[in-house]
Amino acid sequence: MIRTVKDYEKLSEQYNKMLEERNSLIDDLSWYRAKVSRLERENERYDKQFTDYIDETNVSLNLLSEISQHIGNKPSSSTYKYFRAKLDNLNITEDNK
Repeated sequence: MIRTVKDYEKLSEQYNKMLEERNSLIDDLSWYRAKVSRLERENERYDKQFTDYIDETNVSLNLLSEISQHIGNKPSSSTYKYFRAKLDNLNITEDNK
């Protein structure tokens, strides 16, 4: 009989520990879900920023291609002024490389 009581107490203690672990895991799960949700929102924001950056880069590359067709124009020429205005709109100064 004493052995049965001790076995019961031991099983009861193990059961309580398992319940505590389970409850802790359930709490962790909601924390991880919230974190994943936040990371997904951040990822979407970064994807949009990257897409915008790619679009700006394509504009710059198209402009550079257009400018390369007119290399050799003097700063006083209307072509130079036209492209300089486009570069100024993109905040690209003559010092940028």
